[in-house]
Amino acid sequence: MAAVQSARVARLHDLIATRLGVPKSPANSQRIARALRERADATGTRAAADYLRLLTGTTDAGRREWDALATMLTVGESFFFRDSGIFEALRSHVLPELLDARNGSVRVWSAGCSDGQELYSVAMLLHEMGRPAAGGSLVGTDINPTAIEAARRARYRAWSFRGVDESIIGGHFLERGDEFELKESVRRGVTFRRHNLIDDAYPDVAAGLDAMDIILCRNVLIYFGQDTVKAVARKLVECLRPGGYLIVGNAEIHSRQLEGVVPRSVGNRVVYQRPAALEPSRPRLAPTQRPPESRVRAAKVVPRRLEDAPPPKPTADALRAEAQAALDRGDSVGAEAIARRAAASNAQDASIWLMVAHAYADRGRHDSARAACETALQADPFNGEAHLVLAKIADELGETAEAKALVKKAIYLDTGNADAHLTLASLYDRAGEARHAARAYRGALRSLGGRDDAVAADEDIKGFILARIEELDASA
Repeated sequence: MAAVQSARVARLHDLIATRLGVPKSPANSQRIARALRERADATGTRAAADYLRLLTGTTDAGRREWDALATMLTVGESFFFRDSGIFEALRSHVLPELLDARNGSVRVWSAGCSDGQELYSVAMLLHEMGRPAAGGSLVGTDINPTAIEAARRARYRAWSFRGVDESIIGGHFLERGDEFELKESVRRGVTFRRHNLIDDAYPDVAAGLDAMDIILCRNVLIYFGQDTVKAVARKLVECLRPGGYLIVGNAEIHSRQLEGVVPRSVGNRVVYQRPAALEPSRPRLAPTQRPPESRVRAAKVVPRRLEDAPPPKPTADALRAEAQAALDRGDSVGAEAIARRAAASNAQDASIWLMVAHAYADRGRHDSARAACETALQADPFNGEAHLVLAKIADELGETAEAKALVKKAIYLDTGNADAHLTLASLYDRAGEARHAARAYRGALRSLGGRDDAVAADEDIKGFILARIEELDASA
């Protein structure tokens, strides 16, 4: 009987972790266990079978129980204009571009909106641009019903405004005791609703979750498993209009998991854009049709001038830059072709062969990517990036031990490579090796600390690392 009860408890853990997007780890298993004990007491269901029946049923009591679990197990702490780089990109580039293209009105979805600070930050930007939201064009969703109610109240304490200019508070909020209430003029056109990114269907026209111009999904995907991330990302992309943008945290995803969009560098941030629909090509004349008479007259022969001479061949540096640009916009086939042209004139440049490797890896051609990495290492045996690419390929192929060995080489050769530290931390984390994972995360934090680029500036990455270290230390 004890074995049966234990099996049902394990099934409960799996069900809750999967449906709420709680990643499997010793720390999260402890959180789920505590939540189950508390809810068992609250509902009077001591037997795991009874509680499992409650969660898998279709009763109102079961739906309320899922709400209670979501409130306990999903963390949604946020603040206004979190990651100023993203909001500067929205203010300076993304919103003006879309407002011009959409006749002054945009549709925005904050997926995993928490208490509403992110979506209301966008609403304030639009208000300041003279284009306030209207007609429910800004939508926030979250799995946590308590967070949704807080978002609808739109009242916040001072902690939600850390780092925010006082003029924003004075211009958009009214003081209500020790809280600040967002003005109705900004809230108009902003709606919030319960939604589960894992279980619920979308695009959903009835719920208004379709044809979006901007989807913000930050600090959400990083907690999901790899298969779940791919499935959710695919559905989010389907919810975008052509030309629309998906904005995620830099640590949450990479372009190989995002089909149907291409990365764009906007300011000092990378966002993902769904390409606009192609212009219809002009119809060609059928073979039996004669072109107009004016087009068959003999062309006037013009003597060739010096300025008509063919342009000089591009240099290896120019080709390298062109290949990198192709990689950045997701054109791996073009990047490979351009990089190989560069390699023809400078075969000893390891960075060119690494571009070839990335181009192959993006298309899942692992053997070819490995061969390109080996060529890069022949040119530069101490190239840490080549070992890191090989480590990621090994990880994708399930060769975990090999991946760990390769990424350790990459770190040895370049101790300041934050991506290498994060890759090693992820390998240990997924294997349940808490102490090793925490140590690797600390290495990533150190490597980020002294840098002043887009990766280091991303507050979401550092926030995630700090939170994960705390969880791992608690479970070790």
